[in-house]
Amino acid sequence: MTVCDEKPVGEVRSSLWRSRWAATGAAVAVSLGAGGMLVAQAAPGPAESTIVSVTPERILDTRNGNDVGLPGPFVSAVAQKLQVTGSIPTATGTKTVVPTGATGVLLNVTPVGPTAAGFISIRPGDATGAASTSSLNFTAGGVLPNAVQVAVPTASANAGKIDITFDAYGVAGPTTDVLIDVVGYTTNVGLQQLVADVALKATSSQLPIAASSVVDDIVPDPNGTTKVLTSVTINAPLAGIVQLTGNVRIFGGLPGDYTCQLSIGAGSLFDSFKTSRRTTIEAPVDGGAGPRYCDTSGAVAVAAGVQVFNLVGNTPAGGDYDDTTLNALFVPGGAVAVSATQAEVADKVE
Repeated sequence: MTVCDEKPVGEVRSSLWRSRWAATGAAVAVSLGAGGMLVAQAAPGPAESTIVSVTPERILDTRNGNDVGLPGPFVSAVAQKLQVTGSIPTATGTKTVVPTGATGVLLNVTPVGPTAAGFISIRPGDATGAASTSSLNFTAGGVLPNAVQVAVPTASANAGKIDITFDAYGVAGPTTDVLIDVVGYTTNVGLQQLVADVALKATSSQLPIAASSVVDDIVPDPNGTTKVLTSVTINAPLAGIVQLTGNVRIFGGLPGDYTCQLSIGAGSLFDSFKTSRRTTIEAPVDGGAGPRYCDTSGAVAVAAGVQVFNLVGNTPAGGDYDDTTLNALFVPGGAVAVSATQAEVADKVE
């Protein structure tokens, strides 16, 4: 980097430049271990970026006959905006050097034939007002390149643009041509993907997620109405599949007169879930009728978030629900596979 004969404005710029690099170092917050491994001390935020180097490409040449990017020359204190992201004119044709969405650009900026001493200020494209910072200083007739790094707005009418001002230290009228070469850009895409991957890894280490509920007695019994017998809640960290199995023990009533089904949220029944009126007769208890079991199972695709699953049942007068169990298992991704329809299972009596 060339050391310039800086004027007061340049001195301000120089201190800002040093401060910027100091701030960047603090934001990245890395340490180099004995083995040379780079260890991040904190997860990156949305404002932090990484540098991507590119083959140098000229995107501005205001000299007569060239006019790449903008016509020239620049006039003192008159700012111009230059598009630097996406498909833009270059000295070798229209191309994309810096992708849309880049958060900043690394440039080599050169004044050519300035008619008076002054400075060039390169600012983000959404900058307003008179430039008060200097990217490089020069004397009349000089050709003095300098490296410049500047943020690029990613939204608004000036997205992907930089603001360029030549200022002859407040004197109106002097001019200069300007050359700008892109040598790299900054982007937060990789860091944000890293944050997402780390979060997914942390989540995955806690998978699968299981939940269960057991109720000894259902009081009062449904007896002719559909009632939620028990519920389980799963907070799914990402989209996936929930596999459920539910069963309830019934005393009294007739085979085929009771049902149990699975539902989600407010209670809409899953069409894909099996509904069972299956009866398995056990030995009589206390001289009464043997208990029967109503079993149901199924799977459903869910989005990330809190999901509530219910086991609902219905039995006529004289039937009592007891020992109700509902189990749920969440796994990320996958597809729902149903082995039998409601009707097929509902008609099955053992």
